[in-house]
Parts: sequence; structure tokens; C-alpha cells
Amino acid sequence: MYMNLSFSVLTANIISILLIGTLYLANRQKAEYDRDMRLLQQIMVTIGIANISDCCVYYLAGSSNIVIKVLVFLSGSGLFLGNVMIGYLWAKFIMVHMNIPFSDIRRNIYRTIGLVAIVLLVINIFYPLVFSVSDGRYQRGFAYIIFLIFAAFYILDSLFLYVKRVKKNGSLKLFPVHIFLIPVILGVVIQAFFVEIAITWTSIAISVAGIMTALKNEIIFTDCLT
Repeated sequence: MYMNLSFSVLTANIISILLIGTLYLANRQKAEYDRDMRLLQQIMVTIGIANISDCCVYYLAGSSNIVIKVLVFLSGSGLFLGNVMIGYLWAKFIMVHMNIPFSDIRRNIYRTIGLVAIVLLVINIFYPLVFSVSDGRYQRGFAYIIFLIFAAFYILDSLFLYVKRVKKNGSLKLFPVHIFLIPVILGVVIQAFFVEIAITWTSIAISVAGIMTALKNEIIFTDCLT
């Protein structure tokens, strides 16, 4: 059972890396002049780092080597910070893609959330309120839920902006935002209840692939002059 679980974690992360790596390379030139693609590439990089961090936490936890211990701790911190970054980058993508102004109030709120996340991870160095890695085991702390709330805030705020914009301009209904949200929500819910199932980052990679396909469809059905 444990051997199968071990391979499932590695397999999920490898599939995710292969998927986003292919997407990244296939759209590298487009990112030079496309703001949407630049943001999606930032999301891809975040996913790739998280995939590697996930493997480090799972396979290296429990080592007595101080360098490995630091690497595992940094990887765990990167996973939590990555959750917040994905939410932020997705909300930013929605605003850029739909030409929604990034107000000063929203910008300050977004930055404050990111700052609080960093502060919590710094505190976690001395007091494991977010996560801990001891006796070869990775365990979530009580502040784990705060990072989920932060990520959920970004996503819900982007959904609010999306709905508001669609009501104002019906032509934007061609952009299927649910293609991103459904796999992400399912992945987060599954891993929230089953910490040993490493599916969150793979589900986000699938969501990015879906969004990139939707963007290509949008170009086909949209008159670039209007």
C-alpha cells in the first residue's frame, strides 16, 4: 500500500511537470507580446516549483542531514506560499484578460494578504503553526486553513469581477472561467481531506491547460477589430 502511495505522489507530480512544461515551451514566443500568456506562464512556473517542493517534502522528510531538513522546510513553505500565489495570479489574469482596472484598494488588500502569508511562514520557523516536519512526518498546523482562506478569497474575488464584467459586456461569456475553477476546487477538496493524495497541483495544471484551450477558442470566435 505504502509503495503504491509513494509512486502515486511521484507520478502525479511528474505528469503535472510534463504538462506545464510542454505548455510553457509551446507558448514561449507568444508570451513576449501577450500579457495573458505571461501571467499563465507565471502560474506554470509556480506549479512547477510546487511539484518539486511536494516531492521534496514527501520523500526527504525525516532525514537527519541538516541541509536536507532545511530543504524540506523551505519546500513546505513554498507549497503554502504557492497556494496564495496561484490565487493572486489567477485574479490578476482575470483582470488583465477582461481589462478590469486594478484599483488601489484591491491592490492593497492583495498585497496585505501576501504579506500576512509571508509573516505566518516566518513565524512557522520558530513555532509550527502552519506545518511541521518531524519524526519523518509532515503535519499541518492549525493555521493551515488560513492559507486556504487566502487562496479562496482571491478566487472568489476574481469570480465576482468576472460575473460583474460579463453582465456589463455579454460578449465575454465566451470565456469559460469554470474550466479553471472546477478542477482546482475538486483537487483542493480531495487533498484537504486526504493529505496523502498529492492531487492539488496536478489539478491546477489541468486547469491551466483548459484555460489555454479556451483562450484559443476565444480567438477563433472573437473579431479582433472589435
